[in-house]
Amino acid sequence: MDSQSENKLRIVVADDHPKVIKTVSELLGTEFELVGSAKNGLEAIGAVAQFKPDVLITDIEMPMMDGIRAARHLRRIGCNVNIVFISSSPDPEVASAAMSDHGSGFVLKSRMATDLVQAVREVIVGGQFVSETVHAALAAYQTSLAAGTAGLTLERNCGSAICDAP
Repeated sequence: MDSQSENKLRIVVADDHPKVIKTVSELLGTEFELVGSAKNGLEAIGAVAQFKPDVLITDIEMPMMDGIRAARHLRRIGCNVNIVFISSSPDPEVASAAMSDHGSGFVLKSRMATDLVQAVREVIVGGQFVSETVHAALAAYQTSLAAGTAGLTLERNCGSAICDAP
């Protein structure tokens, strides 16, 4: 390994669509080093254990184990990798589930070209990032949760796998 790659942030990406992994790799360009990829949450856990990346970029909806469950498992075993979720869904409930003590970033797949690199840069310094088109809806949703006026309908909106108990 040369000294230049030693200074790059190490990234693992998990998505069940090879085209998305390729797009993420292209977007990360030469600034980051893609050290591993996975097709599901189980493989993501293995790749994080093997490659010890600085950031895991993971889809939420994947077969076998979704990204949120993988993140829960990583946190449960004490892994502090920075996690950026990517999703096709702009639903604030999905974003809230992803961000609540699991992730530091939430990027819509439709906004990866403009948001992904910025999200990685933000989470690596301890910040959080949410795609702009979801940010306001997420804030309103979290306010309604705090006020007790929002019902949790994740199972209806995005499948029961995301709603599994922590």
